Amino acid sequence: MPISLYTKTASSSVPSVSTKPPNTTTNSKPESDKTSSNASFYVDLSPFVKELTSASEKGESSLLSKKEKIDESSLPTGLKDLLKRIAEYREKIKEKQQELQDVMNDSALSDEERKTRIDALQKEISSYNTALSQAMLQLSETVDQMDLDDKAVAEVMSLVMS
Repeated sequence: MPISLYTKTASSSVPSVSTKPPNTTTNSKPESDKTSSNASFYVDLSPFVKELTSASEKGESSLLSKKEKIDESSLPTGLKDLLKRIAEYREKIKEKQQELQDVMNDSALSDEERKTRIDALQKEISSYNTALSQAMLQLSETVDQMDLDDKAVAEVMSLVMS
């Protein structure tokens, strides 16, 4: 949604916000600003917000879809919980890898800032990978202990790979 911000010099009132661009046919200045001379500018955040929202929604809908598939399965609750946790770790790893790629491509960052953020993201990714490995090991041990039939094992494998 486009946002217009109007600023006043040395005024104690809060600046008005308009969702109409200045070139629209409606009165684009708030009523209180008509008598004073003000500087104004227009900021269109639409593409940026849409991109962030879209990426976030895709990740969330993908994770929700995986969790729904897991919930719909005929597996015991303990296995379902492990499978959900594995899906969450995988999603977090993907998000952090995307953040890492974004930081690497961000030309606005200084070399020092970039290195610091890259190091932090790599540590987070490493932590999630460790947690994912532990959850996968726990899943394997749980499946072995439960002595599941071939159909249930196939269902676990299908859900863990999706």
